Amino acid sequence: MKAAPLEEYDVLVLGSGEGGKSIAWTLAQQGKHVAVIERKYIGGSCPNIACLPSKNIIHSAKVASYFYRSGEFGITKDNCRINLSVVRDRKRKMVDGLIKMHLDNFKASGAELVMGSGRFVGPRTIEVALADGGTRVLQGEMVIISTGTRAAVEHIPGLSEASPLTHIQALELDDIPEHLLVLGGGYVGLELAQAMRRFGSRVTVIERNDRLAHREDEDVSEGLHEVFRDEGIGVVTAARVNRIEGKSGQSLKLQATQTGSEIVLEGTHLLVATGRIPNTQGIGLELAGVELTERGYIKVNERLETSAPGVWAMGECAGSPQFTHIAFDDFRVVRDNLAGGHRVTTGRQVPSCMFTDPELARIGLSESEAKTSGTAYRLAKIPMKAVLRTRTLSETRGFMKALIAAESDHILGFTAFGVAAGEIMASVQVAMIAGLPYTALRDAVFTHPTMSEGLILLFSAVPPISISSGSRAGGTIDLACKRSVVETVDRLESLLKAKGIKVFARIDQASEAKAASLAMRPMVLLIFGDPKAGTPLMKRYPSLAIDLPLKALVWEEAEGKVWLSYNSPEFLQQRHGLNRRPFEAIGQLLQAATQ
Repeated sequence: MKAAPLEEYDVLVLGSGEGGKSIAWTLAQQGKHVAVIERKYIGGSCPNIACLPSKNIIHSAKVASYFYRSGEFGITKDNCRINLSVVRDRKRKMVDGLIKMHLDNFKASGAELVMGSGRFVGPRTIEVALADGGTRVLQGEMVIISTGTRAAVEHIPGLSEASPLTHIQALELDDIPEHLLVLGGGYVGLELAQAMRRFGSRVTVIERNDRLAHREDEDVSEGLHEVFRDEGIGVVTAARVNRIEGKSGQSLKLQATQTGSEIVLEGTHLLVATGRIPNTQGIGLELAGVELTERGYIKVNERLETSAPGVWAMGECAGSPQFTHIAFDDFRVVRDNLAGGHRVTTGRQVPSCMFTDPELARIGLSESEAKTSGTAYRLAKIPMKAVLRTRTLSETRGFMKALIAAESDHILGFTAFGVAAGEIMASVQVAMIAGLPYTALRDAVFTHPTMSEGLILLFSAVPPISISSGSRAGGTIDLACKRSVVETVDRLESLLKAKGIKVFARIDQASEAKAASLAMRPMVLLIFGDPKAGTPLMKRYPSLAIDLPLKALVWEEAEGKVWLSYNSPEFLQQRHGLNRRPFEAIGQLLQAATQ
């Protein structure tokens, strides 16, 4: 057989997932000669078999749940029946529309879509077994690998022979399983378990760890266990499956060990949701000079460059967090670096959302992560029922909580377990991106009644910073003040000036009468930095408490205790030469000022 001729391109992209298609469309629009090689799913997993189809099915299950609760809303239901094939067809219609959208984008951008299975046969050279027959050999000056991951099927005796469902087959079911067994208590397993239960299946979740969503905080797991219990979903934790007998779709027996005891679980269908593995085997990476990690992911640096010159990798196959939004950011990393920039994957935000009902959304540190890393924090937490919008929806389950730095007003993390949690999280994430103090959200004006309005309540519940000389975690300084308030402030001001900190504005004794009339304790405000910063603060003086915007200090004396609060330790430390930890340095100044 005659060898296929070598075809040369500026850029080859292996895999049309989120990162791959985005970089292909972008570079093609810039005039590059680009080809994208895709084995099966145009646009990758997200629009075809993962993110969007699953959320489509989950929404149908949400609608079904309203029928079960119809009496609560004053609606009478009769002969309610779920036709899963119609649910599936609605999902398919959406997917068809997404595929058309992708094909239109390929055409508009000028990037060529090559349908077939690609494998490297040399450096930056890919042989493609075309889907419609034949072979092509393509070579690129640059190659980008975006092959994604697939559901892992563990090596458990009898599991492969049982022909279990993965999320792909579960989303294509046209009959409601009589009893669905779900292996895995993570995102995929929990989302589909709840959906299938709402369609009418009996469902049991088997999790090897001692709680569902075990990587999240314990209060999150407790909330999920409560929801599943209330909806009649069985949960078996701390169980390790040893053997499986039977066939998914017919009848199954799972033999497992739970806390030293042997148990047997029976069902009609089996869904495997125990993790994912990279699509890096059998594609000739060794011939391309591309190295893998011990876990089989493509080895990349923080710029997403592989070990092979001119070859990049992005998304899940490169070990990035397994979210479509992260794959899209990987595209931006590669795009900017190809343009001569230096963009890296380290230090970026990784927001996440699990679409159970209620939703779970998180950005930044969780409590367990903060404790593990030794990060001091202040915790604010409110129940979702405190957000009045939830009462209008009869969706009051869950909570919101935020972690605030112990020594500043920096937002460390946010978790919401409740209705519209993912949408609420976005507001907090934007504040974190902008480096805003939590007070910006606390003092914002949000529309009533909305879910975002709950952020005002949440951040109003942040405990105040308390100062203790030599104590990183904070506390109070108990002082038998030997000076009057005014004398103490004068002394403090002079000590601060001696440290090179200029006081531009000050609310002193003249304002104490006003504070007293407002039932506030005696308070002094010292503002550093731009003199203009004092104007809006002084206008808002009646609302000042312990926490203030950037570049501000509050000194407050009451009942022999002194509190000091400020927003940015880094600002004071870097701009004003306080060499010790800010709390310690200012605490010592305060001690001296009151004696």
